[in-house]
Amino acid sequence: NKTCHVPALKELAPWSRKRFAQTPPLIVDWLECVRGELAAATAARPQPPGDWRRPWKMGCKCKFCGMVKAFLDDPRAQTYSLRTPEFNRSHVTDRIAHDKLDLASKVHKVGSPYTLILTKTSASHERAVKQFDTDVALLGALPTLD
Repeated sequence: NKTCHVPALKELAPWSRKRFAQTPPLIVDWLECVRGELAAATAARPQPPGDWRRPWKMGCKCKFCGMVKAFLDDPRAQTYSLRTPEFNRSHVTDRIAHDKLDLASKVHKVGSPYTLILTKTSASHERAVKQFDTDVALLGALPTLD
C-alpha cells in the first residue's frame, strides 16, 4: 500500500544516508518503484463521466441484477424504477453496496409491491479523484536521493 510505503521511505532514506553515508541499493530500488507507481497513478487526473453510463462489475447474474446492469449501461437513463417484492429489492440494494456501484436507492412506498428507485451517481469518479489527490500528495512527500 502506497500510504504505508511513503512514510517508511521518508524515515528510512535519510536515516540510511546518515548511518551508512549513502542510500543502500535496496532502498533506492524501493523508492524508485514507489515513485514510478505514483507517477503512473498521477499521470492524468480522472475525468468525469461523459454520459450516464456507469461502470458495473456485478457478482450476480440473476434477472434483477441483469436489469440493473442494463440500466447502468444506458448512456441516457439517470433513474430506473423496479417494482418488485421486498426480497428482490433487498437483494438488489445488497448487490449495489457489495459491488460498490454508482447508484443511490430509495423505496417508493406506494402500491404493492413497492418500487425501488435507482439513481445513478458519480461515486466511482469521486473516489478516483480522491485517490488521485492522495497519490499526488504522496508523490510530493517522497524523499529525493541527493
